[in-house]
Amino acid sequence: MSSMESIFKMSGVNRLINISVLERGLQLLGAFTAASTVFKVLSLARLYLSPSSLSLNRWKHGNPYALVTGATDGIGWGIVDALVARGFSIILHGRDRNKLEDRRAILQKQYPSLKIEILVFDVLKDPYDNIEKLVSGISHLNVTILVNNVGGIPFMPGYITLAEHDSSQIDHVIDMNARFLAHFTRYMMPILSRNGPSLIMNIGSAAEFGLPCATVYSGAKGFVLSFSEALARECKISKTPVDVLNINLGDVSTKQTPTPVRFANPLAKDFGRDVVGRVGAAVASDRNTVTPHIPHAIFLGVLKPLPEFVKVAFLRNMIQDAQALHRKIFNLKEE
Repeated sequence: MSSMESIFKMSGVNRLINISVLERGLQLLGAFTAASTVFKVLSLARLYLSPSSLSLNRWKHGNPYALVTGATDGIGWGIVDALVARGFSIILHGRDRNKLEDRRAILQKQYPSLKIEILVFDVLKDPYDNIEKLVSGISHLNVTILVNNVGGIPFMPGYITLAEHDSSQIDHVIDMNARFLAHFTRYMMPILSRNGPSLIMNIGSAAEFGLPCATVYSGAKGFVLSFSEALARECKISKTPVDVLNINLGDVSTKQTPTPVRFANPLAKDFGRDVVGRVGAAVASDRNTVTPHIPHAIFLGVLKPLPEFVKVAFLRNMIQDAQALHRKIFNLKEE
């Protein structure tokens, strides 16, 4: 056999080997993809089909308290309603003492065996140096759940371009959605760690992926997502007995944003039940983020993979509807 024939023969063998390696690699990739898909399906089934009655058992020990910020209305009040129904005493946070006392009276009448405490702090006006003293006043209680719910757009109309914001509006959105959450959680961590296992639920928003005409709000909710993911991993690495979840959501019909109630826009009370009913399965599935309302999960699952031009067209219509609703609310308040 000539040297040239040997070279051609070796070249053919190498090609066969390379093809075999490629086929093997594709088979492994296919097997990994299939296994990953099965795992995701089973994880979703566990999340949305697990008995909601068992959801809070991990954090219900001793005489447990749940602390909910922004608790007097909307999503916060909806979550409070779901938590007391599961036997948790409550610490209500808000800025209006009279409203907090009214809410406490309602809860104590409905649940006389539970204890209801209040914390008064105005996120936009009170000095943040006072948070440490505020938290020290409840440090003796067995707080095992913290719901960081304070958030939103604290002015009307809310959906405006970045250039239309003034400095105070930017600061207020950041304070309300990000700054207070970080400071308050910092002071609560030793209490939650001591009382562990404990749970932190940070109320995020689908806006974190980038909502036009809500630029600062979207950025603040992006902070909530990253903060939650980072703190969850920090607790796992340090073996701190605190579970952390970012709660993702779309539209919820509240007094502040009274969107029409329909399949994808639940009442705050119904959304609160979804949150409380699914956090246990989310933590058991080792998630750091959960979208508890199924229609919200479907909506985001469809929207996020879409091409950018389709997203822009869809969001343009959505923002125009939201702006019209906010103008209507604003005009009604002006009359």
